Parts: sequence; structure tokens; C-alpha cells
Amino acid sequence: MAALENPELVESLVLGEPSPFPELFDEEGMPLLSGQKKGFDLAVRLARIGDKKTAVREFLHTIVGIDVLGLLPAPRRRVVSENAGTLLPMLQNYYDSPVSGEELKNVKTPTLLITGELSPAIARLGNKMLKRSLPNAEIAILKGVSHGLQMENPKGFNQIVEDFLAINKNTADPAKKQQLYEAIF
Repeated sequence: MAALENPELVESLVLGEPSPFPELFDEEGMPLLSGQKKGFDLAVRLARIGDKKTAVREFLHTIVGIDVLGLLPAPRRRVVSENAGTLLPMLQNYYDSPVSGEELKNVKTPTLLITGELSPAIARLGNKMLKRSLPNAEIAILKGVSHGLQMENPKGFNQIVEDFLAINKNTADPAKKQQLYEAIF
């Protein structure tokens, strides 16, 4: 990770509901993590037998918390279907990280963790656990959206990112920084 190996090259990090770091989860999060893993294992089995559509449906259901595939607009559903071939390789390494929880504590780079107000509990909790390990991290809540942060509200997502980048260049109003980081947990 560049922020650890070459921190002078990384001015800031922005992560939109990153994959969970299982080692960071406490007793509160383990049932959520276990449930997610169970759903992903089913999606992997379906992908391996060639049932890509059902595998994608199960993956999205696990990530979003509802059967969302049929609810997506046709253009988005088409993009998801076109990318179905990437599902198996991604899920086989989903919980692997080249960085340990202990190493995360050495990341001093300003980090923004974005989560959706309506995102599944595991995504919100994952960001909360990650924030505990990153000494210079903040969580921003994108109102009215779930896991599809930048697709569900591109304008709001971009504004949060732009504000964070501006703040970390010392060009933004400090009051705006406080507003950006108000948590709803």
C-alpha cells in the first residue's frame, strides 16, 4: 500500500465502503461477517457451476441486503451482467489484504471512509472498525443511499470527495469540515 510504503506520495485516501478487514471485527461484527461470508460462499459455488446470473443476484443480495438485481435500471443491470465474469476472482480473495490491522495504525494519511446511510450494517460497521485503526480517518455518511454510493447519488458522492480533498489541501472552510464528518451512528 502506497500510503505505508511511500507516504510522501499520498496526500489523502478516499475509500467507499471498502472490503472488510476480518481481523478488525469484534464480537459485535462477527455475526455480520459470518453472514456475509455465507452469502459470498453461495455466490462462489453458483459462479463455479456457470450460473452467473444467480451468482450475481446472490452477491448483490449479500452486499445490499435485498434482492436488488431486478430493481436496477436496465443500463445498470447490463453493466453488472457484463462484469459477472469478474465475480469469482474477486470473491476468492475478498477478505485477503496485503496490510494487517496493526500496519493500518501506521497510515498517517488523511483518510475518508464513505458509507451510505442505507447501506447494510456490515458496510457501516466495517468502516467504523477501519476508522479505529486508521489514526487520521473520518467517516462521511452519504444520505439516502445504500452500497451503490457513487451510482445512487453521484453528485453527493462527488461533493463529499471534492470537499475532503479541498479540506486536506487547507483550502476549505473549517465549518464545512465539521459538517462533512457528522456521523449518524
